[in-house]
Amino acid sequence: MANDFSSAMSHHPPHVLLVLIDGVGFGATNVFGGPIATPTLDALASAGLKYNRFHTAALTPRTRTALLTGRAAERLHGCASLADILRLSGFMTAQFGTWADARQHVTADITNTAIDWLCHHESLASEAPFFMHFNPAAADVPRQ
Repeated sequence: MANDFSSAMSHHPPHVLLVLIDGVGFGATNVFGGPIATPTLDALASAGLKYNRFHTAALTPRTRTALLTGRAAERLHGCASLADILRLSGFMTAQFGTWADARQHVTADITNTAIDWLCHHESLASEAPFFMHFNPAAADVPRQ
């Protein structure tokens, strides 16, 4: 008997947008009851899932690694990422942000590149679902 996940995936696989904002505490944003107004994140979260049971590390790359692979950074040898697994299941995948491309320093550049990728996906009239990891740098590295 197939598990619930494979049954759901065989009918209408969802698009997946994973937003990871470095340097922002769990309870800082409105999404999780904090004082910082985040209307766009609130809207995204209300229409999707909020991942709120996760151990973070003191260093951002370790947190990203654990989230995207399901493993601690020390145990990465030969491990597939979430994007790798979803790509094998027919998803188009992309990563934008501080981890994916160290040359993208400004959040506006990262955002514009991600939007261009989404528009391209849509223009293909692709039936394939997508997985996008979006990791803006604004909170982690403020720029003047």
